[in-house]
Amino acid sequence: MGAVFNIKPVLRLQTGKLDSFKKCHGFLKARKTMIEAMQKEVYERFADAAEAGKIHILAASSASPEESAEWVKEIEEAFPGMSVLSDPLSLGVSCHVGPGALGIGCAVVPDYKAEV
Repeated sequence: MGAVFNIKPVLRLQTGKLDSFKKCHGFLKARKTMIEAMQKEVYERFADAAEAGKIHILAASSASPEESAEWVKEIEEAFPGMSVLSDPLSLGVSCHVGPGALGIGCAVVPDYKAEV
């Protein structure tokens, strides 16, 4: 039914728990939703690390190289000045979500407060 109505699920993995975050109509809306959710996490939950420049934005994809490059560019525009690291989605995830899936996440530099 999701394919018929062009519904794209946005999932959230947080501390080992996978939940449905939101259902969007269309891929563009899903991409926007993911970026907005990550901006909220980075600038609210990890604000001190973001201000210190100690956060990496992570992009993942099971899409084509061209689509993956577009996704990374979109993320770079949404997070100016932050490093964006990109990798293909793991096989364990890709076999469940299929081709064309996108992901976004963040990682705080380990022990960044000890460096200050």
